[in-house]
Amino acid sequence: MAMPQPVEEEEPPTIEEIWEQTPSYPGFQVEIIDGSLVVSPHGNFRHSRINYFLQDLFVEVARKNGWYLCHELTIHLESNRDRIEPDLVIVPPEPPMFGAARCSGEECCWWPR
Repeated sequence: MAMPQPVEEEEPPTIEEIWEQTPSYPGFQVEIIDGSLVVSPHGNFRHSRINYFLQDLFVEVARKNGWYLCHELTIHLESNRDRIEPDLVIVPPEPPMFGAARCSGEECCWWPR
């Protein structure tokens, strides 16, 4: 009788790997918040209006300091491994980036919380 052979177990994917492989869905954003994958709809008109007023409040100080007001920028928070997409992010002229649309949050970014 043949002896059973050990089976190699694969490591489960990390939350970051799952996030990286998640396709984009029109009208939704995918984030890692407190270690969980969160899919939520984009804001409504009221939400957009509030975002407009926030941007209007910060545009002058951003221009004076050479900063940029950005939308649709994913922020990496290494302290807790979150990947968030705030509605408004203020960044310096050359923020540390991961690809074209991801920024290191602890090093350079500020967003209204």
